[in-house]
Amino acid sequence: RNPVKKAMMASSVVSAVPVCRSVVARGVVGEGLRRVRRERGLLFRHSVVRPKSGFAQVREMVKEHGASFALTYSAAYASTLIPIFVGLEAGGVDGIALVTAAVDYVGWDADLTWLQTNAYLNRHVVNGLIAIECNGLIEALRLPLVLAATPRTTAFLKKALRKQ
Repeated sequence: RNPVKKAMMASSVVSAVPVCRSVVARGVVGEGLRRVRRERGLLFRHSVVRPKSGFAQVREMVKEHGASFALTYSAAYASTLIPIFVGLEAGGVDGIALVTAAVDYVGWDADLTWLQTNAYLNRHVVNGLIAIECNGLIEALRLPLVLAATPRTTAFLKKALRKQ
């Protein structure tokens, strides 16, 4: 019997065949059969598929969806940043006084006169910086939601652009 013919016949079967494993392990069958078996989810003892890391998933999402991913992430970022900033401003929070009180509470011996005398750092700018820092704390929740929503956003945008 021809081992290559056996391996080719086994590639059309969904289950793994021990003869095929030994043929592939010996290198008789080329990369084509290995690729087909990998695509069908038939893994061999010598091939290990590791789950993708979070960074690899994000990189793949950016490559696949591009502008749609950027749009979805930007919208999610702004949808949490703006309410935090508006809440600080509407609540009358003085960011400079808040930073000064936090430094005093922690017990650091810091000279913050530059913060109070700087013409560019008024309370609104400092509130914006505080809002950006608070928004960064939400990242652990935001990124998985964006990763889940991006394919739907891409489909929606493609559908909307086709109608025009």
